[in-house]
Amino acid sequence: MENYVVRIKSYIGDKFIQNGTGICIDNNLILTAKHVVCGSKNKVIINGKEIDAVIVEENDVAAVLRLDKMVEIVKIADIFTTDEMFDENSIWNVNGYITTELLNHSMRGNGIMLADSEEEYWDYYLATTAIGKSRDYSGLSGSPVFCNNRIVGILQMQTTNSNGELGVRMSSVRMFRELLESKNIKENHCKIILKKACCEFTIAQVDKNVKSYKYIPDIFVEEKDYKESLRYFVDPMLFLKKSIKEVKGINFTTYNYLLNKNQDKTIDFSQFDENINPKQFDEIYDAFLSEINYVTEQIVGLEKNTPSGKYDLCEYYEKR
Repeated sequence: MENYVVRIKSYIGDKFIQNGTGICIDNNLILTAKHVVCGSKNKVIINGKEIDAVIVEENDVAAVLRLDKMVEIVKIADIFTTDEMFDENSIWNVNGYITTELLNHSMRGNGIMLADSEEEYWDYYLATTAIGKSRDYSGLSGSPVFCNNRIVGILQMQTTNSNGELGVRMSSVRMFRELLESKNIKENHCKIILKKACCEFTIAQVDKNVKSYKYIPDIFVEEKDYKESLRYFVDPMLFLKKSIKEVKGINFTTYNYLLNKNQDKTIDFSQFDENINPKQFDEIYDAFLSEINYVTEQIVGLEKNTPSGKYDLCEYYEKR
């Protein structure tokens, strides 16, 4: 069990009502699922001692507790990430505490799948459990969900699927990112490995070409505009947000003035949101591409009919 994973108990008066798992995110701050701390009094168990704690920050899915007294925390969690990509092959594992006795429990499986519909408290379900199945996962709420050496979410609830099997749901880090500090966040592990590999490969290629006297700097450091433009065609999923943001920054006032005079549809990208829901990606991509094609056709048509170098667009159409 990671040193930053702790036990939590919640009470109404002296009556125990709920238990769960928490994650140390600072020397005296504990993150957990919001429903774990539903009582009037909460206690965190560290090194076998129960310590009073109060809620200092929360949102719809998670809460942060502050310990009433400073305790020496061996380690704080600093591997939360928001940029992990999930699919049916994603290998995950969970470490936390189960049952009212809060016994150590681990789960492992594959498949982190996006919810079929928009849910208030969770956005992914853990598909197949290979190790650590139980008839009751009570107590694991708030446990960290690990994938690729990163914490990608916290367990939120247990539920039965269509086959009658008990499974668990998680809230991804995106749902409670505002409760974390920058020191808790780390870049996607795969990105770090990829950057390192790319850097090592590039250096090796440059060295090889330097030794053979074939080194041409522009091959590796291209400063022309077309390098930036070509990136948009590599993977639409990665660059659609950037494309929308940049096209919104273009001033189409002149073209819209002329289109309006011709009683044609004006150019307007304001309906496209830069924060794209992955479930609506294809729909947004198709609509955005259609709008780009329309704008391109209109601009080419307007400029094609303008005598080169004689007038600007507005002057030409006013004189015409």
